[in-house]
Amino acid sequence: MRSDESTIATLETMETESFVQVDDHTTTLTMTGAPRHAIIGLGTFQPSVSGSNGGRTKMTMTDVCFSLCAGEMSDNDEERAPVDLVVALDRSGSMYSRGKLDLAKKTLIMLLQQLRPQDRFGLITYSNEAQITVPILHMTDEHKNRASKAIKNLTAGGGTNMSAAVGTAAQEIRTIEQPNPVQTVFFLTDGHANTGISQVEGLVNLTRNCFGLSVVVTQPTDQFDQGVMQSMSVQNRNVVESDSNNAGSSATGANVTPAPKPLSTISMHCFGYGGDHNATLLRQMASATEGGSYYFIEEDKDVGKAFGDALGGVLSIVAQNATVTVEVPTKAKELGVEIVEVLHDQAIKRENGSYTVTLGDFFAEEKRDLVLTVKLATPARPTEDATPHVVGCVSYTDTLQSRLAQGERVAVSIARPEGGALSSENEHVAAQSFRVQATKEMEAAERLAAQGRFQEAQTTLRGTIDNYSTFSATVQSSAQASECMADAQQMEKYMTSERAYKSKGHALMSNKLKAHKEQRAAVSNAETSSNVYKQSCKRGKLASKFSIS
Repeated sequence: MRSDESTIATLETMETESFVQVDDHTTTLTMTGAPRHAIIGLGTFQPSVSGSNGGRTKMTMTDVCFSLCAGEMSDNDEERAPVDLVVALDRSGSMYSRGKLDLAKKTLIMLLQQLRPQDRFGLITYSNEAQITVPILHMTDEHKNRASKAIKNLTAGGGTNMSAAVGTAAQEIRTIEQPNPVQTVFFLTDGHANTGISQVEGLVNLTRNCFGLSVVVTQPTDQFDQGVMQSMSVQNRNVVESDSNNAGSSATGANVTPAPKPLSTISMHCFGYGGDHNATLLRQMASATEGGSYYFIEEDKDVGKAFGDALGGVLSIVAQNATVTVEVPTKAKELGVEIVEVLHDQAIKRENGSYTVTLGDFFAEEKRDLVLTVKLATPARPTEDATPHVVGCVSYTDTLQSRLAQGERVAVSIARPEGGALSSENEHVAAQSFRVQATKEMEAAERLAAQGRFQEAQTTLRGTIDNYSTFSATVQSSAQASECMADAQQMEKYMTSERAYKSKGHALMSNKLKAHKEQRAAVSNAETSSNVYKQSCKRGKLASKFSIS
C-alpha cells in the first residue's frame, strides 16, 4: 500500500443516498465482498494455530475481500475492441544462435494474420540502435503483406540497446492521433542491456515515463538520455512507408515533435528468451505499465505459445482502468471501524480515510481479489444484526460498449453479538489472505537471492510453507493456496546455489511471483501454466494457434 499525502485528493463520501445507479447496459465487471468471519463476538479471542485461546488476545481486526469478475466475450472477432500493437524485437548478434530470430519472425507473421483492418501494427527492431522497421499501420491485406516482407528480411547483429527500443516504441505508438481503445507493446530480448541505459532503475523509470498515463512524449527531455535520442534516427525509417492516414508525424528523432494528444492506457508485455536475460528487469518493466506481463521463454520453440497467450489476452480485454474505491460508512466509523491496511501495491489513502486501488485492465472471464484488514466495530451493546464495516465500488472503461461504467456499491457486514461466537471461516477470503502473505515472502526471498544470500532466501520461503500449515485443511486444498505453496516449494529448490538460481530459478521465480501478485498467469510452457489463473476460452484458442516446431 502506498500513501502520498502530498497528492491526496479529497473524495466525496460514498453514502448510499448519493450513489448514482448504473444504466441498463450489460455489466462487464461485477464485484462481490465477504469477511473472513461473518460473526465475531465481542468476547471472541484470536484463535491460535491449534485453535485454542492460549494467548487470550481478543479479536480486534479481521480481513475482508472484494472479488471482481469479468464477463465472457463473444467468439465473434468483430465484436472485440480494436488494438494498436507495437513489437520491439531484439535482433542483436545473440539472436542468431539456435535460430531464435527465425522463430521470432515466424511468430510475428502468424501474429499479423490474427489482426483485423481496424487494428494497427508497428515493428521496432533494435541492436546497437533502434529503428522503425514497420511504422504503425492499419492491418489491411496490403499492409500485412508489406509488413511480412519487412519481417522476413530481418537479420541479427550488434549489441542490445533496450533504452532506445523503449523510447522509439513509445514515440511511434504516441504518433497515433486517434488511438484504438486497446494499445500495447510487446518487448522481446534474450540478453542484458549493454548499450544505452543499462541499469535496472533507469530502464524501469524510462518505461514508466514513456508509457505512464501522466506523460506525453512530445520532445526529448531528461527522461531520455542523449544516446537514446541519437539512436532514433529518421534515416532508419526506410523499410515500409508510413500510413499517413493513421500515423501522423514520425516520432523517430530529436527534430520531430508530434502534437500532444489525449493519452490512453499502454501496457508492455515483456518476453525473456532463455536463461541469460535479466528476469527481474523485464518483470519490473512490465509492472511499470498498467496490465503488463512477463513471459519466461525457456525453450526457443515456446516463443510462439508466449506470443499467442499475450495476444489472446490483449484481444480479449473487456475492461480497462478498473479502480476500486473502499471506505468505512459513517455509522461504522462511529463504532470504531477503520481500514487498517489495503493489501495492494496500488492502494492510495485519501484525506477522508477512503482508499482507491488501481487494478488495471481485465481480460474476459478474469478474476481478481482485493484484500483489506479492518478494525472491528465495538458497539456499546452487543447486536445480532450485521454491521456494514466497509463499502466498495468499482469504476472502469468498458471497452466492448465504449463507455465509462460504475458498479453498484457492495457492503461487507460483520455481526458483533455477545460472548465468544465465531462463525466458520470464509475459505476464499482465507485463501486470498494466504496468497497476499505468500507473495510478500516470495518478493523478500527474491531480494535476498539477488544479493547472493541464498540460505536466507530458503528460510524465508520455508516460512511461507510453514504458514500454509496454519490454515484449515479446506483452505489448504483450495486451488489458490495450494498452487502458491507448491510454487514456494519449487522456488526453494532453486535457492540451493547461485548457479541453480541464475540458470533458471531467477526467471521462473519472476514469472510465478508476478502471476500470484496480479492473479494473471503469463504462459509459455507447462511449467509456467496455472490451474488457478486460467485463460479465457478466447485467449486459450488463440494461444493454441501459435504452436511452432
